[in-house]
Amino acid sequence: MLQKLDLGNPKVVAFRWEGDFTVKSFEQAMTKFLPELKARERMNVYLEVAKIGEFEAAAVWEDIKFGFKNMKELRDKIDRLALVTDEGWVRTLANTTYKFIPGIDMKTFAFANLQEARLFVQ
Repeated sequence: MLQKLDLGNPKVVAFRWEGDFTVKSFEQAMTKFLPELKARERMNVYLEVAKIGEFEAAAVWEDIKFGFKNMKELRDKIDRLALVTDEGWVRTLANTTYKFIPGIDMKTFAFANLQEARLFVQ
């Protein structure tokens, strides 16, 4: 489930994902993320991905489709994206996906480097 975080900077939209990664949970997450994307001219995104429980490959596919469908808006509105996770496969997927969305300065961090990630998006 996606939970909104406050990093104390109005330019940064921050979230934490913990729990199942299913099509249903992805759709619920989009109801929290899309209003932020639509309402802002420019932003930096900070995302922590903690423990993932149940996992559906279809949810990954939905995430990839979302990225390609909204590529222009994502590219035009997001300057930096910090992904914090200790899940290697999540880092690999993000690094692969964001290579197809030029213009977003995306970096991945382990939880041991959480402060570095937060500084990156500030």
